[in-house]
Amino acid sequence: MNKVLVIGPRSRLDEFRQLHLQDAEISYLDQFYIDLDHEGISLEGIDKPNDEYYIDNLELTDFQIVFDLALDDNVENIYLYTGHDHLVVFGCAVKQTLAEMVFETTYDPGFNLYGMNAIPTFIDRSRLELSLYDDHSASDLDELMASLGLEYDLVDDRVGMVTPRIVCMIINEACFVLQEGTAGIAEVDQAMKLGTNYPYGPFEWADNIGIHNVFDILVALKEESGEEKYKMAPLLKRYYLKEENFMNYDLN
Repeated sequence: MNKVLVIGPRSRLDEFRQLHLQDAEISYLDQFYIDLDHEGISLEGIDKPNDEYYIDNLELTDFQIVFDLALDDNVENIYLYTGHDHLVVFGCAVKQTLAEMVFETTYDPGFNLYGMNAIPTFIDRSRLELSLYDDHSASDLDELMASLGLEYDLVDDRVGMVTPRIVCMIINEACFVLQEGTAGIAEVDQAMKLGTNYPYGPFEWADNIGIHNVFDILVALKEESGEEKYKMAPLLKRYYLKEENFMNYDLN
């Protein structure tokens, strides 16, 4: 029986719970509580939260596998795992690559590290999107995923991985269409779903992913590649800065 720890924002923890892991005992920890610890805010001496996503006295030695669903937003979490050579860590590696995150922190993680597409709407999928930090660990990954009863696709350790890169580009292009007045939000979403059989239209998908996540991914893609195809649509940037969702209202 694998003891599994899942760390991340509450919404991603909720989505992860829809996955079925076989032979696994799963515990959940809201990233909020780790952030408190990073900031030196102790819960000692006060009432502990009555929260299924809170763990008192976290001991990583109690776990074999960690899913860090927002590692690329919380790179300092790597320090939590460093030196625990028994650990296998799956960290979200969409906004930053595994190589970048390790370089920024420890240089040598000292644990088994894999990348995961854990952006909202991509967690509860029939096949997970994963990447390697160490190319020699591919066979170990295959054995581990089989033990958990999970299927996966292996992609390169690149910003955006594969699916988020494509979807964020589609969302960005839809924003250009919207700001040009060619079509409205509802029309673009409906056309997308009918034409591609995607689960969401681009604006609905942007809201579900989180516009801040779409923005961050596009910025990282532009910075990594320098390519004009990742140039941010001004409308998307405006929604990001105003912290608005597309589905609140249609501009047309």
